[in-house]
Amino acid sequence: SSSFVCRKGGGFAARPDAVVFRFDVRDLSEIDVVKGTFRFSAFFRADYFNPSTFKKLKAMEKLEAKDLHLHRPRLVFVNADDGETLGWKASPVPLKRGVCGYSYAMWNTKFNESFELEQFPFDVQDCTVYVAHFNKSHNLPISGLVNIRTPLDEWDLLRPSISVYHERSVGITAFKMRVQRKWQWYAVNHMVTLGVLATISFGAYSIDIESFGSRLSVNLTLLLTIVATKLGLSDSLPKVPYLTVLDKYILACMALVVVNIVENVVAHQILLSGDVTQSTSESIDYAFFGFVTFCWFLFNCITVVRIKWRLESIRQTCGSPILQSPLTIPTRAHGREGSTEALVCQGIY
Repeated sequence: SSSFVCRKGGGFAARPDAVVFRFDVRDLSEIDVVKGTFRFSAFFRADYFNPSTFKKLKAMEKLEAKDLHLHRPRLVFVNADDGETLGWKASPVPLKRGVCGYSYAMWNTKFNESFELEQFPFDVQDCTVYVAHFNKSHNLPISGLVNIRTPLDEWDLLRPSISVYHERSVGITAFKMRVQRKWQWYAVNHMVTLGVLATISFGAYSIDIESFGSRLSVNLTLLLTIVATKLGLSDSLPKVPYLTVLDKYILACMALVVVNIVENVVAHQILLSGDVTQSTSESIDYAFFGFVTFCWFLFNCITVVRIKWRLESIRQTCGSPILQSPLTIPTRAHGREGSTEALVCQGIY
């Protein structure tokens, strides 16, 4: 690919400070959204223009080892976890027309990432590896391959991408593996279960309004059941300092039962006060039952619509989940100079 770069569009002749790179992914595992880490294995290939080798090859002179290292790009994996070993680095290899190739292998390396869980369990996470080139100012990607061998039990793999950013004399490559959580288990075992328990609380309205103890017993039992279910499921939920979609739904279920308990108390007190007749008290009770039922039904409809809209938005933005088999990584470029993006878009690499 590097020799092709030299022949088309000026290539390294027009961009001698550029680095042509490629990612071949082998594994993505141990995605911990709470600690903000993931493990990543890949081969990283960087090709660059070396004036020393170019001059010697042109003059038909013998290359020395020091010539290959003179203009080698200084690569730094920005978000690699401290103390992690990044694998082996191969020595630069002279290619054609003064271009050298440099290989880097990462085996099960831990990287840091900032995960956002507001949409849990309908969240999409980016596992990004940032590579900085400090003595080369432009990064230009070529298509790599993804061939993950370890299945992601909790996640669906979406289409990955490579982005490049150019800031002054520093080029930054962002290789992004995007994953979507398999939400079906959480929806069925958490949201549906607790939603059904909360809906059962409407059964208390079938008990006579004078049987205050029976009504209160039903609602309190359901409230304690919801709390116990939530505590029992806490081990499988992320512990974050803000509310997720699932947390909000669980709180809504608890709030519904509490509202029904408050209504039972108020209706019983109105009946005991003697200010209204029993039939009037029952009419107020039924009217409140109809109002709360309508609000609960409307809330669940809005929740379902928002979830469907969220999933459809993910599908349109990130595409459908892909099979974990070899696939090509698309590339895109960002930066202050439009010419770099044009090089990628015109298919020079």
